Amino acid sequence: MKFSNVAFLTLAALIAQDSMSEASSVAEARVSTPSGIIPETNPQIDRIETNTSLLEPSVSTPEMLMVQEFSPSISASKTGELIVASAVQPLSGSAQFSPSSQQKFSQVLSRTWLALLVETFSNRSRLSSNVNLATANTILAQDINPNEETDSEFNHTITLLNSLLIVAILSPVITMGFFWLLRRLVIREFVAEANRSLNRVDGLEEQINYSSEQSKQLAQELELQIKATQDSIDFLKQEASASRASIDQLKELQLNLIENLQKLQSDFKTQEKSNVIQFTSARNRYNYSNNHQLQSPTSAELEEIFQFDSSPDFIADDYLKQGEALANENRYGEALNCFEKAVKLNSNLEEAWYNQGNILVRLSRYTEALKAYEQVVKIHPDKYEAWYNRGNVLVKLKRYSEALESYDRALAIQPNDDEAWHNRGVLLRKFKRYNEALFSYDKALAIQENKYETWHNRGNVLGKLKRYEEAINSYDRAITIDAGKREVWLNRAVALCKLKRYDQALASFEQAIGLDPTSPELWNMRGSLLQQLGEYSEAIASFETAISHQPNCYEAWLGKGTVLVQLKQYSEALSTYEQAIEIKPEASEAWRHQGLLLEKLERYPDAIAAYDEAIKLQPNDAEAWRFRGALLSKLKNYQEAISSLGKAISIQKELRTVKIAATTDPTSASNN
Repeated sequence: MKFSNVAFLTLAALIAQDSMSEASSVAEARVSTPSGIIPETNPQIDRIETNTSLLEPSVSTPEMLMVQEFSPSISASKTGELIVASAVQPLSGSAQFSPSSQQKFSQVLSRTWLALLVETFSNRSRLSSNVNLATANTILAQDINPNEETDSEFNHTITLLNSLLIVAILSPVITMGFFWLLRRLVIREFVAEANRSLNRVDGLEEQINYSSEQSKQLAQELELQIKATQDSIDFLKQEASASRASIDQLKELQLNLIENLQKLQSDFKTQEKSNVIQFTSARNRYNYSNNHQLQSPTSAELEEIFQFDSSPDFIADDYLKQGEALANENRYGEALNCFEKAVKLNSNLEEAWYNQGNILVRLSRYTEALKAYEQVVKIHPDKYEAWYNRGNVLVKLKRYSEALESYDRALAIQPNDDEAWHNRGVLLRKFKRYNEALFSYDKALAIQENKYETWHNRGNVLGKLKRYEEAINSYDRAITIDAGKREVWLNRAVALCKLKRYDQALASFEQAIGLDPTSPELWNMRGSLLQQLGEYSEAIASFETAISHQPNCYEAWLGKGTVLVQLKQYSEALSTYEQAIEIKPEASEAWRHQGLLLEKLERYPDAIAAYDEAIKLQPNDAEAWRFRGALLSKLKNYQEAISSLGKAISIQKELRTVKIAATTDPTSASNN
């Protein structure tokens, strides 16, 4: 920084000091009163206004940057001069300096040490050593009138400012450090303010995104409601048109009835006498026989005597209404007869075909019901109920692929039917398309979340996908809706066993047994779990309870024998296996277990015979081939042992190949 610039800034500060002193004296002169006492402020000025504005405040006050605006007073100089915009109002004439005051101010200023310093450097001469600043200050003090009153506190401030300026001139490094620190603080404050503004912007952005998502959801719900309303309007229009047609037909029937009544009345009057005569003559023919005994006329003769017209003029709608009334009274045979007459009179009457299909379903005549529903969708392809019921009938007929297509057609018309989504999921699970089945169950639960069957089936699909933790959560939701179903507790226990959480699984089995204490299946599964936990005594007790409820329970006998083998009670285990084989002699598993036990008893020929029987019943029993080969190797019959072990390896390799092909081929499930 040039020394001349520093001197100029210092000179400006001193001018500002004297200007403020002069201005202070002028201000005191203006506010002083003749008595020398400043009057008190009007107390009404500080009173707070209590009137409220009639204008409503805005929702949010916009943020504004506070900047000082220029006042309208702009002084324009002559051409070539600058236009100066004043930020404050100009002083009045009384407040401006007088010429004498300006002259005095200039004399005082010219005698300051800084003015002498600037003058010395402007003449490009060295600073004279005989310039005594103290002398200059003394002269300045002598020239100033000691009678003038000055503000001592303000002078102290100016002195401090002069000292700071001296330090700034003599030590520019400190000055630069000070301004660098000040700049850093200002920048930090700007950065903090910018971060606060960004945080507010982020909050607003999140609110906008949330509002956008809500708007989309509301729009979707509104579209669904509009579509449902449109369907209702279309249905009402159809009903109204059908009602108008029925009213027209009723009017025609009324006219025909009046004409027939008039005709009957005239015919009755003309034929009354002849009918009486004919009736009398016919009666007399049967009063007495040749032996003068009383005889009754036959039915044919009575029909000849009394002849009536029993064929009223019914239309298709009349039979439809009559059939609906009979169906409500559970008189399905008569109702079906009415619907059949209705479609004979009007083959395009879809309601008659639809009700006919419903009655045929109740009568378990599914093939005929399918034909009726197909007539409905042929007349009215957008009738959702007919497609849905058609799918149910196709499931009864085990035509699952067609049933799935029918459910898809129903959902394309009415996507908010949880029953159709649920049934679709059941079919997809049957096809082993588990991910699609899970999607269908989720769609059903999004529409109706308090459906026990859907939560239960969803858990079964998750179990097939080996997502056991999610399956357990789904079972828990089903239990909260209906805790009285043994199957959900049973499936929950199986999923817990897959996760090796055996204690919790045992508790689920206990819940299932509490709901169905006579089920041998539950007692048998409980015994198997206790066997895995090493609770052999309780496991045997559980198997025996299953046998007590069902003496020919093969699984319970087999499980009990396995536990007895683990307890090394071989004699009892052998008799238990024999009992299992007696109940189910075609089960290769029981023969295989018996062979292992006979091998432990060192009855090797009997063990080989048991293995051979297991292989005879199931040639692909790899376990039986492996145990047989191991025993033959132990007996040093190596050639047959190698053959048996090779057969076991071949079977296991084929099973792995089939399993891999089933998991990779997406069309393999459709054959099941």
